[in-house]
Amino acid sequence: MFNLNLNLSYQNIHFRHPSSSSSSPIPLPTLPPGISRSFIPTPHGDLEILHTSPSPSTSSQQPALFFIHGGMGSASVWLEYLTFFSAQDDPKIPCYAISMRGHGGSWYPSYLRMVYGTTKGDLAGDVVEGIKWAVGRERERLGLGHQEGNVRGASGDGKERGDVERGKEEEVEMILVGHSAGGGQAQYILSSADLLSGLGVKVKGLVLMGAMPGFGSLPVYLNWFALDPLFTLRLLLHLWHPNSPLSHPSLVRRIFFSSNQLPDSYLSRFMSFMNRYESLLWPLGMCYSFANPEKVLLQISGWGSETSIRTQTPGKRQRQERVLVIAGEQDVIMTQPIMQRLAGWRLVEGKKIDGAVVREEDETVEEEIERDDGIEVEGSGGSSKDTTGMGVRYAIVPGAGHHCQNDVGTRFHAPSAPIPNLLLLSFIASALSSDRLSTSLSYVGIKPNSETERYTYNPMRTQK
Repeated sequence: MFNLNLNLSYQNIHFRHPSSSSSSPIPLPTLPPGISRSFIPTPHGDLEILHTSPSPSTSSQQPALFFIHGGMGSASVWLEYLTFFSAQDDPKIPCYAISMRGHGGSWYPSYLRMVYGTTKGDLAGDVVEGIKWAVGRERERLGLGHQEGNVRGASGDGKERGDVERGKEEEVEMILVGHSAGGGQAQYILSSADLLSGLGVKVKGLVLMGAMPGFGSLPVYLNWFALDPLFTLRLLLHLWHPNSPLSHPSLVRRIFFSSNQLPDSYLSRFMSFMNRYESLLWPLGMCYSFANPEKVLLQISGWGSETSIRTQTPGKRQRQERVLVIAGEQDVIMTQPIMQRLAGWRLVEGKKIDGAVVREEDETVEEEIERDDGIEVEGSGGSSKDTTGMGVRYAIVPGAGHHCQNDVGTRFHAPSAPIPNLLLLSFIASALSSDRLSTSLSYVGIKPNSETERYTYNPMRTQK
């Protein structure tokens, strides 16, 4: 007898606002030590932001990490990262993770307003509000004083900067880290230069983890449809609810994670933090090209600058890493070819960026990734090639699925230092030439390659 397994469940299908009497409230996770939760007031409602709590110090000049979640996520998906970085003793790396409207503990629009009336631009505005708040807090922590438009809850345009030259010198350095559609948001925000204008932030790097590609995400959804032939039928039975594709634990496991070893308890907890309903205009607005790679790169401070490699090759120069593209080896929607193309797109689209020749336009993405000047990145892809010296690094997390930062089922999540955390640390150290970070990396098992100054990590060597 033919068995039609729809994985049909209505437990996670909600049409009402979480604060209504007929709908249970969204649980907020208990935060580990060293992590705090604050709320940013905006004209529409409060936005949740999680952040580490380094002691006020003018000596710690490490750039802050600002994390942007993807669809069906919230600031809570970054708790593994925040926990890891808050435990680092030296140097202290401040971290911030925003929950956009309709996600986590942030304010919730009604069902119709969220699903059919919330665009990627609206959500990008929430991210910018989070960056503004983080900049204000960092200025206070570093003793730089307040800047109009950057204080908590400020709703101004941030144009009053006083002494322009002094303001530029005192800009807060930040690295943007975006996952999935949140990575798309990061590209969209940087491509729209005016969104960050006047905030007093200097973007030192961009990390794209399984990110929506700025050239368009239509191939991602084609992959999803191929994986789930009953997608449309289930959607009809759920009355076109946007959560339908991820309404059952089996569907979430299949799309977001890589292994059946993922504990059911972890999966259940993960799903409890998913939002009640998602914007449809957000992913639809990213189906086709929504970001300009040249504009994105020009918004990253120091893009195109070169540094001598302190190696056995005198005079050889490489471009400082400013973009890190991370793919999960077992990601079934943001597949490796899509992520490779995203890394290549950063390099190929423009002939000249900031006066530095990038690549000729007629070179293919495969040539870009597999070029002879690439090196293998141990523990981050094996057979893949790093785009050495080109300012963009491409790396793979072995065994991980789409939510590589949460995929605790993979054997490569060593108790002391999961690979995605280490990749991010090594990227920061390479981008900023930080000796203090290099010391921390050596402590957890990452060592620089003497020939290339790229950091490698083999998890099997450090596991007991």
